[in-house]
Amino acid sequence: MKNATTYDQMIFKVINELDTGDFTVTEIFKFCLAKGYDIPQSMIYKAVANLVKLGKIQKITSNERSCRYEKCDEGKNVKLICTKCHKELKIHDKRIDGLLVTIASENKRKVAESNLKIYVSHISRICQHD
Repeated sequence: MKNATTYDQMIFKVINELDTGDFTVTEIFKFCLAKGYDIPQSMIYKAVANLVKLGKIQKITSNERSCRYEKCDEGKNVKLICTKCHKELKIHDKRIDGLLVTIASENKRKVAESNLKIYVSHISRICQHD
């Protein structure tokens, strides 16, 4: 990673080991402790801020949750996100891909990558609420 510190690289490696789609700094710290990694929490905060600047992770903004982050997916990324329970469902739909290509071509551009989040009130397959 260009312009990444040693701690940035270590934390990004830890993030790749996590088995969750999104995470907090505290969750990274607890994971590091469980694995026996001796990384101060203050360095994790700094590394996370740097990784956001480098475009490796992104901050998830929500009024109802603590500050969470997720890895930036390269390529095509479309998610449905429940506004009540915050569960996510990745979707692969050629109609969405086609729409993005159409919009780009109308503007004389090509889609290099995309990251689309669609917030909904309920995802029937995974939400446990009404």
